[in-house]
Amino acid sequence: MRMLDDKLKTRLVFLMFAVLLVVSGCSEEDETPFYPGPGDNFPDSSLPFPDTPEQLMANFQVIYETMDVDEYKLILDPGFETHLQKGTQDTFPEVGSTFNVTQENRIHERMFQGQSLQDPDGNFLPGIAGISFSKFRVLVDWGDSLPTDPIPNTLSALYEVDVLIDRGQQFSTLKVDGSIRFYVATAEGMLNGESKTYYRMIGQKDLTLDLKGVENIAWGTLKASFR
Repeated sequence: MRMLDDKLKTRLVFLMFAVLLVVSGCSEEDETPFYPGPGDNFPDSSLPFPDTPEQLMANFQVIYETMDVDEYKLILDPGFETHLQKGTQDTFPEVGSTFNVTQENRIHERMFQGQSLQDPDGNFLPGIAGISFSKFRVLVDWGDSLPTDPIPNTLSALYEVDVLIDRGQQFSTLKVDGSIRFYVATAEGMLNGESKTYYRMIGQKDLTLDLKGVENIAWGTLKASFR
């Protein structure tokens, strides 16, 4: 009889473990960003309605300077991808050549929380205290990307950027300097009962400086460190 009880207890333990796995999986699904379709309401946002690419980019800057991960998730298209330069791929060979939207969301959840972390290799990673743009302007205005572009035949613009990454008094400030190509696409949603066209970010191509031995850091390398 005691042996039967032990077997029953073992089965109950495995059953409880399985239930916890299912619940955990459901919670991850619940955290998936909502991407509205044509009949859905535009997500609640405190930022101006992105009815032009320029407004989307203005919102992008505000999101980084306020480190608002919820707003960041709202501006991404579900097909979003960041194209990394060779220096980043050489430093982090396991990440490959792109980040998809799921990886971007994880990166920014970690980057915007303002606390020191461990990277995937277990190394100490100073938290970011603040992000500021001293330069964020169009170098090449909006137009369709070439068929040979990593994200072809898509509305894009080349931006000059100068971004300061404040890591507190104990750690040096990092600087992202150079240019980034941004890609956008339109989507449809309901706003105040009316169907509206708005813009979402569909991709980025990192062209920032990647200098060794100085405080400059490439845009993609900064992201990869918080992967």
